[in-house]
Amino acid sequence: MQVNTSHSLLDRLKSTSSSSDWDTFVEIYRPFILSQLNRFGIAGADAEDICQDSLTQVFKAIGGFDHNGRIGAFRNWLRTIVRQRISRYLSNPKSKNGPAASISPDEIAIENTLAVHWDKEHDQYVLNKLMQLISKDFTETSWRSFHRIVIGSEDPKVVAQSMSLTLNSVMISKSRIMRRLRELGRGMIDQL
Repeated sequence: MQVNTSHSLLDRLKSTSSSSDWDTFVEIYRPFILSQLNRFGIAGADAEDICQDSLTQVFKAIGGFDHNGRIGAFRNWLRTIVRQRISRYLSNPKSKNGPAASISPDEIAIENTLAVHWDKEHDQYVLNKLMQLISKDFTETSWRSFHRIVIGSEDPKVVAQSMSLTLNSVMISKSRIMRRLRELGRGMIDQL
């Protein structure tokens, strides 16, 4: 999938709402939301329904989302949407027979449980998904040198020498990939 990076994904979702941008958003966030639902013992069709309902609400409300520049603004907004769907599910008498029956639909408990794991895992998860999406847009050599320097924390000089590349080419690859990650993830990941 070629990812348009002229603006951040969130900017594009708010302004154009193209189906490919929504597909990318769903590809990034659906597995993450499902993993969070599993913490509440919600799985299978119920989890799929809650996830779909959450993503539909994002679709409807994204135009009114205002990233106020505060760290975690989008992450917290999305978490609130998911928390509301979890609360609705746990409060529904029909769901009391399901695996989540032992969890109280207490809003504070739901928020605390989500906040602990959501905030801790969100940025790393989204960063990994974004890297998967853009990795196809770079040569294997560029990607491998980037990965060794940024993820593996290796010295760029050592990476360049071991890959028979110039230090300049390794640093250019790193810079280009980081720029793409920042452009695409702006607003979704705060520390990039």
